[in-house]
Amino acid sequence: RDNVIMKAPWPVPGFGRDVYPGFLQLSGFMSMNLDRHIIAHKDFFMHLVKHDGDNAEKHRDFYDEYMAVMDLTAEFYLQTVDTVFVRHALPKGEMMHR
Repeated sequence: RDNVIMKAPWPVPGFGRDVYPGFLQLSGFMSMNLDRHIIAHKDFFMHLVKHDGDNAEKHRDFYDEYMAVMDLTAEFYLQTVDTVFVRHALPKGEMMHR
């Protein structure tokens, strides 16, 4: 909670609400495979240099989607962490849905 929950900034909708920011989610995702992302961006640069528009566009399309993150409410994120990773409710068969 102390390291990842922040207040939504002004002027976004939900200003002042506790959230798990999208930029932290993205940095976590990217750091898991950082070497692959670095290689992909190097390849993207080479596609641009070689005027290989088709492969450059594929890269853009992928990263436009990959980087499209949004803040999660703190309540949702913290409940998920507790249920799945702390209490291990899913493998124990204790996870409930509506």
